[in-house]
Amino acid sequence: MNRSLNIIAILLLVASGWRLTTVASERQLRMAEVEQMRSLIPHSGSLSGVDVFGNMINAEKDKDGHLRNKGHLLMFALQNVNRDAQLKMWRSVLEDANSETLQQQFSSLQVWAVCDEGALCRVSVPKYITLVGYLDPSQMRALVNVSTKHQALLYDSDKLLKSPIDLSGTSNDIARRLAQEVQ
Repeated sequence: MNRSLNIIAILLLVASGWRLTTVASERQLRMAEVEQMRSLIPHSGSLSGVDVFGNMINAEKDKDGHLRNKGHLLMFALQNVNRDAQLKMWRSVLEDANSETLQQQFSSLQVWAVCDEGALCRVSVPKYITLVGYLDPSQMRALVNVSTKHQALLYDSDKLLKSPIDLSGTSNDIARRLAQEVQ
């Protein structure tokens, strides 16, 4: 009896050790992916462009040049062919977040949707989304790189790339990932 308990204890230790190794490996893989992404994408963005109506736009900044309220800027590609579904998903992510904590974290978030058809993409969007037609070429290239991987870009208050945001899963999954990065 005592011997079987020892064997069970050893098996549990091995299983938990294997799980910790797996989690650590997944984290290292994610960190390597982010570093690789950062090497392909400019570390900072101009965060200025032209909206779909032809007006120059800039990220909202405070007097020190940081993003408003020490917030973040989320930038994603909006494909005109399925824009309604995408906007519905973003509305769900940013408005219908399950908790007040998420809503508070998103309050200082600037959101830019860069339409793949430029000025042809004049649609009604929620007031918290800035509809962008064009960005500078390096910023557009960065956005194209991540959008092909079904990701968005998140910039910190210093206008530096913080992280690509994976857009797979449910809107709650995306909201949790975004909230984790915005903290």
